[in-house]
Formats: sequence, structure tokens, C-alpha cells
Amino acid sequence: MKEEFIEKGVWARKRADARPAPTRCVSGESAITLIALVITIIVLLILAGVTIAMVVGDNGILTRAREAKSATEIAEENEKRELARAEAAMNMENFEYADENGDKAIIPAGFAPTRIDGENKVEDGLVITDSEGNEFVWIPVKSRDEYQKKIGTVNNPTAEEYINDITDINELQQGDDLGITNILGKKIESGKQDRPEIDIVVDVGGFYVGRYEAGVEVNEKIDWESNPEIVVKKNVQPVRGLGYQYIIDLANNWKVESNVQSGLITGTQWDVMCNFIGWDTANQNCETWGNYIDTESYKYSGYCSKVNTLDWVEKSNMIKLGEGYDNVEGSCAVFPTGAFLTKYSVDTAKKNIYDIAGNVYEFTTEISYDGECRVRRGGDAGTSSNGAYATLRKGGIKSEWTTSGWADGFRLVLYVNK
Repeated sequence: MKEEFIEKGVWARKRADARPAPTRCVSGESAITLIALVITIIVLLILAGVTIAMVVGDNGILTRAREAKSATEIAEENEKRELARAEAAMNMENFEYADENGDKAIIPAGFAPTRIDGENKVEDGLVITDSEGNEFVWIPVKSRDEYQKKIGTVNNPTAEEYINDITDINELQQGDDLGITNILGKKIESGKQDRPEIDIVVDVGGFYVGRYEAGVEVNEKIDWESNPEIVVKKNVQPVRGLGYQYIIDLANNWKVESNVQSGLITGTQWDVMCNFIGWDTANQNCETWGNYIDTESYKYSGYCSKVNTLDWVEKSNMIKLGEGYDNVEGSCAVFPTGAFLTKYSVDTAKKNIYDIAGNVYEFTTEISYDGECRVRRGGDAGTSSNGAYATLRKGGIKSEWTTSGWADGFRLVLYVNK
């Protein structure tokens, strides 16, 4: 027994001797462990930064996803626009359109609604197109009381006493001189007509106004002797520098059909249009959505006109109209129709109607208080935003003059026959 006990004791000691000695930390080993931890954290932070950049950076997953979504939406919109043009080519008669709110508009033969989100409701500015891509916006008029002039910002040489008058279109006393020689088959002589404009507008519940200023698709100075085609499209050169009689002839003859007639916008129609987009919006500083001398834009690259010229040249890095724009290389004052983006990240459209608060002044048929000059509306891109509102009236161009200013253009309207 004694020998057995001794033997077990020896075995126990051997087991104890076989156990590893306890680990003892020294200061150097602790520092190495801390450095490894810091390095690990730094690596993780770098990886996290790389991951975040890959997700939300300029070329990140989310950015590319947004760009892909935007490209898809643009492609879908373009497809709908092309379908609308095809529908317009096949539309041989007027029809009544009703949007999801029950609001209605008369679509003339040769046109079709675009049916694009944001363009398919009357309250938002219903957009129609013809087979060539010329686009117009429906301005609803429910009664004769809605079809009248309003008091607005006044510039020379109009007078407050005349602006205050509500002038029916066929009275023509320092108001609108319609000027159209053939409106829906009705002959007009000396400004009088057997079917006044107001009757036509109220009968169908409204009229169409050009979505864009009248323009031409040329990337150079316009040669009017070549008779370029007038279009109502985005990103084209606005018509400029023409005399009133030439403009009224172009407007009246742009489209003459039994069911639809084009014309130059009247002063009354301009006011009705401003009232449609919201008079409080139109009759105030429009810097946030107009293009003026003191309005910054996004970096712009494309065609434009230099101040005081009718040239149409390609420029880059144009980001501001102001600060001595007359002499600054790259600055400009007339842009393509509907192409200007302000520093507020918005375009110039209100109710889908572009550039009514800038780009070029627009002739109307309204006569100034002295009976000699034609009234222009809206201001141009070289006009200070604190005085040139969408409602602006400006005279100074006599009807017999064969030319006008470098920033004077016009806008078409369409009358529809039921």
C-alpha cells in the first residue's frame, strides 16, 4: 500500500509539472496588442469609408441607381411623347379630353395630349403636341368675366388709366388690335370681326398658348430670306429682331385650318395666362424661375446670343448673366427656349409654360396708350429681376418699324373651333 501511495504521489507531481506555466504580460507585449487594435480600427474605418463612397459617392451605387432611374424615366417620357406625335398625325377631328379630375379641354385635329405625368392635367397645364413636336398648353376660360385684362407691372410707354380698363377684344380702344386676317374662316376688316375672339375662346372653354417662345431650329444667325420654319419646341433659338408686321404675318399664317387657327398672343391672353399660373406668382420678383441679368445658372454649355447681337454661337462655362455681362467672355443674355436652369435648381416653367418671365420680350397685339407702339410682355434675360415680372408691359416699338430689338420675340396661340 505504501509503495502504491508513493507511486500515485509521483504521478500527481508529474501531472502538475506537465501543466503550462501561467502567462505573464510585460509592458512591451501590451503595447503591441494596443497597436494591433488601433491598426484594426483604422483598417475598418478605411473599409467603411470605401464602402460608403461606393454606395453614396459621385460614382456610387445609389448615384448610379438614381441616374439609371432618371434615364429610364426620360426614356419612358420620350416614348410617350413619340406616341403622342403619332396619335396627332392620325387625329382627323376635334375631340373632348377629360383628365382624372374631370377637367376638360378640346383637342384640335392634328394634335394629341402627351399623356405624360405632370402634363396630363388641366390644372397643371395640359400639354398637347402635333406630329412635328410643336407643343402648346391649354389655358381654361370658363366665362367672359375670366377673359379680361388685369392691372400689372407697368413700364413705358403704357399708362395706368388704360391698364385699368377692361377692354373687350372688339372695342380696340387702346387695347388689343387682333390683327388676324382670317380666324376660323371669319374675315376680319379694320380690326372688326363678325365673330369676336372672346366668343371663340369662351365657346370652347379656353385657348392654347405656345409652351415655348416661337423659335427656329438653326445653330447660327437666322437668315430670314431663306424663310426658316417657325417651331414651338424646346432648346431652339428664339425668333428675334423682327418688325411687328412681319411677326403678325408669321403668327397668323403658322396654321390656318377650319378647326384651328394660330395667331399672335394678345395682351388680354397674356393676362389670362398669368392669372392661370397665379397672379401673385407672376406679378412679383421672378428671379427664382426667370432668367435675368442677376440670376445665376448651373454651368451651361450650348448655344446662346451675346448681348446686343443677333448672332447664335456655342459657348461653355456660362454660369452667370450679371457682373458686367456686356464684356465678360462666356456670358450671354438670350438662351435656347426652355433651356435655362436657375441657381435655385429649377427651370423657367410655370404650369408647363416656359420663359414668360425672361429670355426674350414677347410682342402682343396690345397697343400702347399713345396708340403708336406695340406692347411687349415678360422682360428679357438681360433685365433686372427686381423690375421685370412676368406681367410686365413695355412699349416703345412702333408697328410700322421693320425691325425690333435683339431680344424681342413672340409667342403663338391657337384658337379652336368646336
